[in-house]
Amino acid sequence: MYKATSIKYLGFVDQEPSYKTHILITTHLDNSNGLFYKELKKLQRVQYAAAKLVLPKGKYDSPTSCQKDLHWLPVKLRVQFKIILTVHKYFLGNTPSYLINKLKLVNLTVEESEDEYRLRQEIKELQNEIRSINMVDEFARYAKTERKINKLKQDLHRICKSKTEVFLKFKLGFNMAFHMVQLICFLVLIYNYRREVILQMPSDWLTPFNKIISFPTGISGSVSVTFWIITCKSSLPRLLKIFLY
Repeated sequence: MYKATSIKYLGFVDQEPSYKTHILITTHLDNSNGLFYKELKKLQRVQYAAAKLVLPKGKYDSPTSCQKDLHWLPVKLRVQFKIILTVHKYFLGNTPSYLINKLKLVNLTVEESEDEYRLRQEIKELQNEIRSINMVDEFARYAKTERKINKLKQDLHRICKSKTEVFLKFKLGFNMAFHMVQLICFLVLIYNYRREVILQMPSDWLTPFNKIISFPTGISGSVSVTFWIITCKSSLPRLLKIFLY
């Protein structure tokens, strides 16, 4: 936030504001922001201030509209994009060497085939080779090596895409089975305890929703098991999402 105000008072807004803001602010927002994933409100306020400097906008203008006009992703989505991009590069064999050992966890969920391993090794060797080629003096060799790398990346992408489709089908089937079991459990609970009361309160407190909240017990002022399960199922995930994220 200090850098945002310094741009304003040093007169940088009139001189390429987007360039100055990008150098002093937005680049720092992406630096290790994944470590603060649970506490991104402060970083988001900095991004809002930067968006108002670039356009420029007044103090009371909507920061979210400024962000949309600039086509900037919110800080939370920037963190998610970085993680997804890193994993995508890993599957394509473009991961930096210092991250390869850190991403071994991916192989625990999706086992790497021999073809994938061979393609990644070939891509890595060709990338090391192309770094030693002078593009000006050996342009033909450089272009030929680059075409080989692109061809291998396409083959690797095709294999990864087919594996991803299989994994998504398995995930979809697992989610459907889980929700079916969950639904059956709820129906069994509702049927077996349909006459039970979770909480008994004065009938005046629940007016005019007595019949809905007490259904099917018929006891005025009571909270039935049926109402309690349906309410928890529909409302609790949304509340957790609001307060935790």
